[in-house]
Amino acid sequence: MTIRSRGSHRVVPSLRTENRRVVDGKRFEHLKALLAEKTPGSTLVFTNTREQCDKVVELIRGLGHSCEVFRGEMHRVERRQNLKAFREGDVQLLVATDLGARGLDIEHVARVINYHMPSQMDAYLHRVGRTARAGRAGLVVNLVTERDQPMIDLLARVAPPAP
Repeated sequence: MTIRSRGSHRVVPSLRTENRRVVDGKRFEHLKALLAEKTPGSTLVFTNTREQCDKVVELIRGLGHSCEVFRGEMHRVERRQNLKAFREGDVQLLVATDLGARGLDIEHVARVINYHMPSQMDAYLHRVGRTARAGRAGLVVNLVTERDQPMIDLLARVAPPAP
């Protein structure tokens, strides 16, 4: 049996959302600009597949940014070391698949970037739930393609009520 409270399928009011339109698949240009912006804490970047995750890490490191990866089919010790480095603030950027969307409670995550939008609302809510925790403010940036529009339309329904 699953028990859900009122509002369990909504984002919290302290979460600010930005949707950035991706044209011709040029996601990385948006990510590059986002990484150049100052943020008060760490950033968690989500991709949909392990291959995408590895490619994004390679591109980010190519820009000279320090980052770690958190995904399935990694050696458990390496995954734990990467998470520890992120949790302790040794690196400010973690690129993850949905493996990182549940159960990670890291206080200093100020921003979540959906490099690839998930196809399921539940996955989206878990991803963005990594920031704006315990009353703190947080930012989610969605890199949105035309294919993602149905999810964006759904998101309008779970947006927090206007103050």
